[in-house]
Amino acid sequence: MVYTRCWFRPKELDAEKFRLFAEACQTAAAQMGDILNSATFTPEDVSIEGSPGCETFTIDRISISEGQEELLFEFCRTELLPYDAVVERCLNLLKEYFPEVDIPMPD
Repeated sequence: MVYTRCWFRPKELDAEKFRLFAEACQTAAAQMGDILNSATFTPEDVSIEGSPGCETFTIDRISISEGQEELLFEFCRTELLPYDAVVERCLNLLKEYFPEVDIPMPD
């Protein structure tokens, strides 16, 4: 089964808001228990290693994605495995801290 989370975001996110976002993701991940393999939460990136066979979920403060659009497309395949719940929570937090982010509803 292929299950993908996707979002559209600006190239650069505000540094102070991103720091707060990263802290909130760390707190959310800790509350979800031992479903994570490895994760980092810094003022420059949030990265959660995927379950075997899945991609690592990464949000960089300054995106490495290329494009000329106002909002850049990013995604992560989670296969709806347990770590998908953490990815979903972090995406909800991303939208909370950065309202300009667009997160389409999954099919």
